[in-house]
Amino acid sequence: MLVVKIDQFSYGKKLIFKDIHMEVPSSKIIGLVAPNGTGKSTLVRIISGHITGSGIEVNYHGKSYQKDKQYMRQQIVKMPDQADLYDELTGLQHLEFYAAMWGVDVTYPQEIVTVLNMGTYIHKKVGTYSLGMRQRLCFALVVVTQASYMLLDEVMNGLDPDNVEMISSLLKDLRAQGKTMLIASHLLDNLDSIADSIYFIKDGHFSVVYHPQEQALETVLLSFSSKNVVQEFLALNPHFTCVNNEECQATIQLDELGGSLSDVLDWASRNLDDVREIKVGRKGSYLIYKELYGTEEEGD
Repeated sequence: MLVVKIDQFSYGKKLIFKDIHMEVPSSKIIGLVAPNGTGKSTLVRIISGHITGSGIEVNYHGKSYQKDKQYMRQQIVKMPDQADLYDELTGLQHLEFYAAMWGVDVTYPQEIVTVLNMGTYIHKKVGTYSLGMRQRLCFALVVVTQASYMLLDEVMNGLDPDNVEMISSLLKDLRAQGKTMLIASHLLDNLDSIADSIYFIKDGHFSVVYHPQEQALETVLLSFSSKNVVQEFLALNPHFTCVNNEECQATIQLDELGGSLSDVLDWASRNLDDVREIKVGRKGSYLIYKELYGTEEEGD
């Protein structure tokens, strides 16, 4: 089991983490959520051993970066940044290099190329790649190591829905093989669908640990045909304030509804042309995010 303890960690006078304790077993998908600039990427770099310091402990099978750096780096691999790629090398050369460093079977890079549909460009130099291609290669590089723990920072960033679904499917396959993925992400709906646990970071510690697959049915999710309809609904129900305007959705907690659930369903039945979907389900990361962070501005 991977164990992460951070008594305190600061950048200068700015406190980043305090009293962090995280135990991460094998065969899990773990989400890390917070507004930008509040510690997600820093936590990933601490777990990968790229940030160290007094008050920080990262242990796996009784080993640590201080005493067993090579072992830890073999077992815990952070997805590289796009800036770490070499423009003059092909994507396949990158994969073969990583496979050699981690002692992986020489046929495995081609297997990953096939799974991630990279065949049309994998033999081209990375300098010719689009941002989406580079992002997929970075993901492929961490997968090809076959490490026990894979650290993914915004792995879905810049990908279209089909590619998000493809990578999500591969993450589930890796979990079934005994791997654990820690994913820092803003795609909350995606995390809800694949993650075993989601850690929300606020004020330097884990304010909420959410288990989306275990939660009881708690909310009603209304999906509307347009933003105008969302506003019309809210005008009639001003106490329902958790709204995702971009997705034209309103999420309502069942314990808030009380006797008014019938009123909401009655309104929906009279406006079927304007309501795309009604779903009763778990609370969801989006609602937790709104409760924790409200409308606070995100950093760069």
